[in-house]
Amino acid sequence: MGTLEKAGIIERTRVDGHTEYVLTTAGRELVPTLESLACWGKSWLPATLSDDRADPDLIMWDMHRRMDLERLPDTRTVIEFEFPDRPEAMQRRWLVGDRAGMEMCITDPGYEVDLLVRTDSRTIILVWYGDIPLREAIDQGSIRLHGPGALCRDFPGWLQLNPIAGVPRQRA
Repeated sequence: MGTLEKAGIIERTRVDGHTEYVLTTAGRELVPTLESLACWGKSWLPATLSDDRADPDLIMWDMHRRMDLERLPDTRTVIEFEFPDRPEAMQRRWLVGDRAGMEMCITDPGYEVDLLVRTDSRTIILVWYGDIPLREAIDQGSIRLHGPGALCRDFPGWLQLNPIAGVPRQRA
């Protein structure tokens, strides 16, 4: 039993033969406090993202949970993300889904790619947390989209950035 489970913040359940963790009532009541702390940190602490801490896997996991599924095409859509600055085994990640749900894959899911998103680790993190606007990163070429024009055009609308993305940093 882990610390959060012992504290009564999460509980372990079995779903379709695998373990899932869900928030308890106490855990759900803690969410606004954690969100407030995250907003305070974004606002008042300096942005100190170093290249060795720029790991896009956490962003990809968060991203797959925050896609606006209603804005996706009607059929399965495969988005490949390429991070040329990462070690070879970590350069590619995929989001595969449709309006019913989205999955993140760390290995090639075997489907034809509909949209390729090419960027570096640092840029995707800065965009995800709102330090660089997504449209600006695309317009400046920090994020390059390759695929049909309609998918490239619609892609920014699919992403619901991290909730703290809209929190401005205070300048001392």
